[in-house]
Amino acid sequence: MTTRLTQIIPLFDPRASRRIVPIRDEESVAIAQALHWPGVLLEAGRNDVVEVDDLALAHHYLGVNADEAPISMEVREPAGTRHVTLAPGEGWFVPSGESFSLRVRCARPHAYVRVSIDPLYFERLVSSREHSATPIALRRAYGIGGPQVRHLLAALAAEAGAGTPTGLAFVDTLATALALQIVQQAGVAEHHAEPARGGLAPVVRRRVLELM
Repeated sequence: MTTRLTQIIPLFDPRASRRIVPIRDEESVAIAQALHWPGVLLEAGRNDVVEVDDLALAHHYLGVNADEAPISMEVREPAGTRHVTLAPGEGWFVPSGESFSLRVRCARPHAYVRVSIDPLYFERLVSSREHSATPIALRRAYGIGGPQVRHLLAALAAEAGAGTPTGLAFVDTLATALALQIVQQAGVAEHHAEPARGGLAPVVRRRVLELM
């Protein structure tokens, strides 16, 4: 029997009473959650949100269609309403602090994975310098996916569902890889990985020392 869990991804706004319209359906449940991962929240289950009105989150947000069928949404943008279809395995990304409004068309409970990442933690994961003064600019993006993203999210969801048996170092590694994929697919400027020069990169060396 599936246990209903309280949503931990902050899809709410305490300033108003009607920011989210849920599906009133017993199939809408969260089945896997990560409550104690530093800088990252993960939630997987069946969707219970059909409409979001003018919501801004403090963290970067990635929502992925984990269902077997496509999901169609109407997204409100400055130029008007945009129709978006997310194929199975595809997701959409919203940077922290950027408000968004959407409505799911032909709403029904469907499988999802949601991830939110603290912006400071995100910068630590993707920065190639010890002290990066300029944050990486990110944009809203639809259709984020690919085999790398799917495998990373599946591994994170499995780790969350099992209670993090492999440890936070494993989660940190997966989160780093996911953050780099987000930069590639939702970065404002084209991101180039630095060529290997031998030895450990400064950010990797620092992380190893922290874990030790």
